[in-house]
Amino acid sequence: MTGPTRVLVALAPDRPEALGRALDVLTDEERERIGRFLRPADAASFAGGRVLVRLALAPLADASPRELVFDTWCKRHSSAHGKPRLVEPTAELDFSLSRAGARLVLAVSGAPVGVDVERLDRDVEAGVARIAFAEDERAELDAVPPDARAGAFLACWTRKEAVLKALGHGLAVDPKSVSVTFLEGAEPRVRRLPDEFGPPDAWSLVPLERDEWVAAVAVRADPHVDVSDAQHLLDEAR
Repeated sequence: MTGPTRVLVALAPDRPEALGRALDVLTDEERERIGRFLRPADAASFAGGRVLVRLALAPLADASPRELVFDTWCKRHSSAHGKPRLVEPTAELDFSLSRAGARLVLAVSGAPVGVDVERLDRDVEAGVARIAFAEDERAELDAVPPDARAGAFLACWTRKEAVLKALGHGLAVDPKSVSVTFLEGAEPRVRRLPDEFGPPDAWSLVPLERDEWVAAVAVRADPHVDVSDAQHLLDEAR
Protein backbone atom coordinates (compact mmCIF):
# COMPACT_ATOMS: atom_id res chain seq x y z
CA MET A 1 0.00 0.00 0.00
CA THR A 2 1.38 3.40 -0.97
CA GLY A 3 0.23 6.93 -0.34
CA PRO A 4 -0.88 8.60 2.88
CA THR A 5 -2.21 6.82 5.92
CA ARG A 6 -5.98 6.45 5.59
CA VAL A 7 -8.21 7.05 8.60
CA LEU A 8 -11.80 5.85 8.22
CA VAL A 9 -14.46 7.05 10.64
CA ALA A 10 -17.88 5.47 11.12
CA LEU A 11 -20.63 4.93 13.68
CA ALA A 12 -21.97 1.54 14.73
CA PRO A 13 -25.72 1.08 15.27
CA ASP A 14 -27.23 0.55 18.71
CA ARG A 15 -27.71 -3.19 18.22
CA PRO A 16 -25.89 -5.73 16.03
CA GLU A 17 -29.04 -6.83 14.17
CA ALA A 18 -29.22 -3.35 12.64
CA LEU A 19 -26.12 -4.17 10.59
CA GLY A 20 -28.33 -6.52 8.57
CA ARG A 21 -26.58 -8.30 5.71
CA ALA A 22 -23.28 -6.63 6.61
CA LEU A 23 -22.92 -9.34 9.26
CA ASP A 24 -22.57 -11.88 6.45
CA VAL A 25 -18.95 -10.82 5.90
CA LEU A 26 -18.01 -12.03 9.40
CA THR A 27 -16.72 -15.50 10.20
CA ASP A 28 -18.64 -17.93 12.39
CA GLU A 29 -16.18 -17.26 15.23
CA GLU A 30 -16.71 -13.51 15.00
CA ARG A 31 -20.47 -13.93 14.96
CA GLU A 32 -20.25 -16.20 18.00
CA ARG A 33 -18.28 -13.54 19.86
CA ILE A 34 -21.04 -11.02 19.23
CA GLY A 35 -23.33 -13.13 21.38
CA ARG A 36 -20.97 -12.97 24.36
CA PHE A 37 -21.61 -9.27 25.00
CA LEU A 38 -24.17 -8.43 27.67
CA ARG A 39 -25.10 -5.02 26.25
CA PRO A 40 -26.48 -4.78 22.69
CA ALA A 41 -24.59 -1.51 22.11
CA ASP A 42 -21.27 -3.17 22.99
CA ALA A 43 -22.07 -6.09 20.69
CA ALA A 44 -22.94 -3.69 17.88
CA SER A 45 -19.70 -1.73 18.36
CA PHE A 46 -17.64 -4.93 18.18
CA ALA A 47 -19.55 -6.22 15.14
CA GLY A 48 -19.43 -2.86 13.38
CA GLY A 49 -15.68 -2.64 13.90
CA ARG A 50 -15.07 -6.10 12.48
CA VAL A 51 -17.30 -5.40 9.51
CA LEU A 52 -15.55 -2.08 8.84
CA VAL A 53 -12.11 -3.73 8.88
CA ARG A 54 -13.16 -6.44 6.44
CA LEU A 55 -14.94 -4.09 4.05
CA ALA A 56 -12.10 -1.55 4.06
CA LEU A 57 -9.23 -4.03 3.64
CA ALA A 58 -10.83 -6.40 1.13
CA PRO A 59 -10.29 -4.24 -1.98
CA LEU A 60 -6.73 -3.43 -0.88
CA ALA A 61 -5.98 -7.14 -0.56
CA ASP A 62 -7.87 -8.04 -3.74
CA ALA A 63 -10.13 -10.49 -1.90
CA SER A 64 -13.69 -10.76 -0.66
CA PRO A 65 -14.28 -9.47 2.89
CA ARG A 66 -15.07 -12.92 4.30
CA GLU A 67 -11.91 -14.45 2.79
CA LEU A 68 -9.60 -12.31 4.90
CA VAL A 69 -7.77 -14.19 7.64
CA PHE A 70 -6.38 -12.37 10.68
CA ASP A 71 -3.98 -13.35 13.43
CA THR A 72 -2.79 -11.83 16.70
CA TRP A 73 0.27 -14.01 17.26
CA CYS A 74 3.33 -12.11 18.47
CA LYS A 75 6.46 -14.06 17.45
CA ARG A 76 8.76 -11.89 19.53
CA HIS A 77 7.03 -12.85 22.78
CA SER A 78 5.37 -16.14 21.74
CA SER A 79 2.00 -14.73 22.68
CA ALA A 80 -1.45 -14.60 21.10
CA HIS A 81 -1.95 -11.08 22.43
CA GLY A 82 -0.14 -9.15 19.73
CA LYS A 83 -1.52 -6.67 17.25
CA PRO A 84 -4.16 -7.97 14.79
CA ARG A 85 -2.66 -8.43 11.35
CA LEU A 86 -3.82 -9.68 7.99
CA VAL A 87 -2.18 -13.02 7.15
CA GLU A 88 -4.27 -14.21 4.17
CA PRO A 89 -4.00 -12.98 1.56
CA THR A 90 -0.67 -11.31 2.18
CA ALA A 91 -0.63 -7.58 1.52
CA GLU A 92 1.79 -4.75 2.19
CA LEU A 93 -0.43 -2.97 4.67
CA ASP A 94 -0.87 -2.46 8.38
CA PHE A 95 -4.05 -1.47 10.18
CA SER A 96 -5.36 -0.50 13.59
CA LEU A 97 -8.95 -0.26 14.81
CA SER A 98 -10.18 1.65 17.84
CA ARG A 99 -13.69 1.85 19.28
CA ALA A 100 -15.21 4.30 21.77
CA GLY A 101 -18.83 3.39 22.30
CA ALA A 102 -20.42 3.48 18.87
CA ARG A 103 -17.54 5.48 17.35
CA LEU A 104 -15.28 3.43 15.07
CA VAL A 105 -11.91 4.68 13.82
CA LEU A 106 -9.77 2.57 11.49
CA ALA A 107 -6.24 3.51 10.35
CA VAL A 108 -4.71 1.77 7.33
CA SER A 109 -1.14 2.34 6.16
CA GLY A 110 1.78 0.86 4.29
CA ALA A 111 3.85 1.42 7.46
CA PRO A 112 3.33 0.33 11.09
CA VAL A 113 0.33 2.27 12.39
CA GLY A 114 -1.78 2.57 15.52
CA VAL A 115 -4.89 4.55 16.39
CA ASP A 116 -6.81 5.22 19.58
CA VAL A 117 -10.10 7.07 20.08
CA GLU A 118 -11.85 8.15 23.27
CA ARG A 119 -15.06 10.00 24.00
CA LEU A 120 -14.51 13.50 25.39
CA ASP A 121 -16.98 12.77 28.17
CA ARG A 122 -15.06 9.68 29.32
CA ASP A 123 -14.41 9.53 33.05
CA VAL A 124 -10.76 10.26 33.74
CA GLU A 125 -9.21 7.90 36.27
CA ALA A 126 -6.31 9.45 38.13
CA GLY A 127 -4.83 6.04 38.82
CA VAL A 128 -4.28 5.41 35.12
CA ALA A 129 -1.73 8.22 34.89
CA ARG A 130 0.21 6.80 37.85
CA ILE A 131 0.30 3.34 36.30
CA ALA A 132 0.76 4.12 32.59
CA PHE A 133 2.28 7.59 32.19
CA ALA A 134 6.01 8.22 32.07
CA GLU A 135 7.54 10.47 34.72
CA ASP A 136 7.78 13.49 32.40
CA GLU A 137 4.18 12.98 31.24
CA ARG A 138 2.90 12.84 34.83
CA ALA A 139 4.82 15.98 35.76
CA GLU A 140 3.37 17.89 32.82
CA LEU A 141 -0.16 16.64 33.53
CA ASP A 142 0.08 17.65 37.19
CA ALA A 143 1.03 21.19 36.12
CA VAL A 144 -2.07 21.60 33.95
CA PRO A 145 -4.85 23.72 35.55
CA PRO A 146 -7.57 21.48 37.04
CA ASP A 147 -10.26 22.65 34.60
CA ALA A 148 -8.10 21.59 31.62
CA ARG A 149 -6.66 18.40 33.07
CA ALA A 150 -9.27 16.02 31.66
CA GLY A 151 -8.60 17.19 28.11
CA ALA A 152 -4.83 16.99 28.63
CA PHE A 153 -5.16 13.47 30.03
CA LEU A 154 -7.13 12.30 26.99
CA ALA A 155 -4.63 13.90 24.62
CA CYS A 156 -1.75 12.07 26.30
CA TRP A 157 -3.64 8.80 26.64
CA THR A 158 -4.78 8.58 23.02
CA ARG A 159 -1.33 9.43 21.68
CA LYS A 160 0.42 6.94 23.97
CA GLU A 161 -2.12 4.21 23.16
CA ALA A 162 -1.72 4.86 19.43
CA VAL A 163 2.05 4.42 19.73
CA LEU A 164 1.72 1.23 21.81
CA LYS A 165 -0.72 -0.22 19.27
CA ALA A 166 1.59 0.66 16.40
CA LEU A 167 4.52 -1.10 18.09
CA GLY A 168 2.43 -4.26 17.92
CA HIS A 169 3.48 -6.13 21.07
CA GLY A 170 0.54 -5.43 23.36
CA LEU A 171 1.15 -5.55 27.10
CA ALA A 172 4.73 -6.75 26.54
CA VAL A 173 5.76 -3.09 26.17
CA ASP A 174 5.79 -1.09 29.41
CA PRO A 175 3.63 2.01 28.76
CA LYS A 176 5.96 4.05 30.99
CA SER A 177 8.78 3.38 28.53
CA VAL A 178 6.92 5.46 25.93
CA SER A 179 6.66 9.23 26.26
CA VAL A 180 4.69 11.62 24.02
CA THR A 181 4.05 15.34 23.94
CA PHE A 182 0.47 16.39 24.61
CA LEU A 183 0.31 19.90 26.04
CA GLU A 184 -1.55 22.54 24.05
CA GLY A 185 0.83 24.37 21.74
CA ALA A 186 3.48 21.63 21.76
CA GLU A 187 4.26 19.85 18.50
CA PRO A 188 2.80 16.30 18.64
CA ARG A 189 5.73 13.89 18.68
CA VAL A 190 7.09 10.75 20.26
CA ARG A 191 9.72 11.74 22.80
CA ARG A 192 10.92 8.34 23.92
CA LEU A 193 10.66 4.66 22.98
CA PRO A 194 12.43 1.46 24.05
CA ASP A 195 15.68 1.22 22.07
CA GLU A 196 14.52 -1.91 20.23
CA PHE A 197 11.96 0.15 18.29
CA GLY A 198 14.45 2.60 16.84
CA PRO A 199 14.60 6.40 17.04
CA PRO A 200 11.48 8.23 18.21
CA ASP A 201 11.78 10.79 15.42
CA ALA A 202 11.04 8.05 12.87
CA TRP A 203 7.44 8.16 14.09
CA SER A 204 4.71 10.70 13.41
CA LEU A 205 1.89 11.55 15.79
CA VAL A 206 -1.30 13.03 14.34
CA PRO A 207 -4.03 14.15 16.80
CA LEU A 208 -7.67 14.20 15.64
CA GLU A 209 -10.62 15.78 17.39
CA ARG A 210 -14.31 16.20 16.73
CA ASP A 211 -17.21 17.52 18.80
CA GLU A 212 -17.63 14.38 20.90
CA TRP A 213 -14.36 12.46 20.56
CA VAL A 214 -10.58 12.79 20.47
CA ALA A 215 -8.16 10.43 18.74
CA ALA A 216 -4.55 10.06 17.68
CA VAL A 217 -2.72 8.21 14.93
CA ALA A 218 0.88 7.02 15.31
CA VAL A 219 2.65 5.90 12.14
CA ARG A 220 6.25 5.07 11.28
CA ALA A 221 6.10 7.35 8.26
CA ASP A 222 5.43 10.96 7.36
CA PRO A 223 2.46 12.63 9.07
CA HIS A 224 0.26 12.85 5.95
CA VAL A 225 -3.09 11.43 7.06
CA ASP A 226 -6.25 11.31 4.95
CA VAL A 227 -9.38 11.26 7.14
CA SER A 228 -12.67 10.25 5.53
CA ASP A 229 -16.20 9.28 6.49
CA ALA A 230 -16.64 5.52 6.00
CA GLN A 231 -20.26 5.28 7.10
CA HIS A 232 -21.27 4.31 3.57
CA LEU A 233 -19.30 1.05 3.87
CA LEU A 234 -21.52 -0.11 6.71
CA ASP A 235 -24.74 1.31 5.30
CA GLU A 236 -24.36 -0.03 1.77
CA ALA A 237 -23.58 -3.55 3.02
CA ARG A 238 -26.81 -3.82 5.02
